[in-house]
Amino acid sequence: MHEYSVEGGNRHFVLGVLALLALGSAFGLDWILKMTGKSMPWWFDSPSVLGFLTIYVSVFENYIWKFRVARWTRLCDTPNFSGIWSGTVTSSFNKKKPINVCVTISQSWTRMLMTLETDQSLSKTFTAAFDLAEPGKPVLSYMFFSQANAASRRSMQSHDGAARLIFKDSDFATGDYFSGRGRQNIGRIEIRREL
Repeated sequence: MHEYSVEGGNRHFVLGVLALLALGSAFGLDWILKMTGKSMPWWFDSPSVLGFLTIYVSVFENYIWKFRVARWTRLCDTPNFSGIWSGTVTSSFNKKKPINVCVTISQSWTRMLMTLETDQSLSKTFTAAFDLAEPGKPVLSYMFFSQANAASRRSMQSHDGAARLIFKDSDFATGDYFSGRGRQNIGRIEIRREL
């Protein structure tokens, strides 16, 4: 997976909340240890603010951000599009005949990987960015590398490209793409979440 950026998001706010929580946790643990007269063994240093922050960021990164309550309370506004999607790509190369695609989006709070598979090729993102400026319509812009498989026709070459998807709702997206050297075509993508 690669990192992705979020334009118009609140990641700085979330990190601030987690830092305050870590500060309070470190203070609370120190207070409890002093009040009970206990001490940690010499080989185990009690978690510091950075220790708690590392734990909290890791838990938030992989789990908490996905919960709807995190978005409902506006704690996290990063959309979660993880899952398996199916749809079509309509390309200028094959006279606009729709090609069935299977898209898999693996996503954490700061990292993602999107793969698009057809019977001819496998494409993977290597950079991406969400634009959340227009409420309710997140836009995902990304660059991809498409690798032709062994069974593809001779005209199919490996190539780079870029795409822009507009998520109409949490389960449907549509957008355009273009490919660079090796293919030099344009097209339309429509996908719907299955799982």
